[in-house]
Amino acid sequence: MAQRTVARLRKQRLILTTQAPNGSLIHALSERGAKALQSLGIAASSGKDLVREYGAAYFLHRSIANEVAIGGILEGYRVATERETAQGRWLGGMDGIRGKKPDVLLRANERVWWVEVERRKNQRDYARLLDWLDKIWESSARLGEPAQLTNNAWLVQVIFVCSDAIARKLMTDLTSRGWNAEMLATRIRFETSLYTFRTILHF
Repeated sequence: MAQRTVARLRKQRLILTTQAPNGSLIHALSERGAKALQSLGIAASSGKDLVREYGAAYFLHRSIANEVAIGGILEGYRVATERETAQGRWLGGMDGIRGKKPDVLLRANERVWWVEVERRKNQRDYARLLDWLDKIWESSARLGEPAQLTNNAWLVQVIFVCSDAIARKLMTDLTSRGWNAEMLATRIRFETSLYTFRTILHF
């Protein structure tokens, strides 16, 4: 049923389809599809930028971020996805918080978990990340207490979904900046087991 519906939408040029690096199929609204929904009073925009050619590293990043977002929704969190934050549709708006946007933001009332799907950065961006981590926790009155992001949002932890190597580098560099073991344990968390790239097989 679902496959027949997708085939019909493709034939009507209401959706676009491409194959991802792991063999899965990606579907997104075409301009025509977005206009069809808009005519019904539904806010919609074309996803043509999502189905253009892009590298495997970018696909891995977006795929993992989406998996984290879906997992958060299923657990009952209010979630801001990478795409929503890029469009300014989250608590930090277009400017971000201290100039930065998360890959996923999980909220439970006023408590926030900031998720970064981290791959290798250039030296300048990496330095900015370390500076941001230092600055964001300046508002935390005592160790173990959340840091204030906005008037009604408090950061509990920054969660890095990354490789073991990046986790080790971050811990080493933050330690060199004066972070002790307790600061590392309470302010950030590493989820290295989630940083995977599963191939989808078609039979």
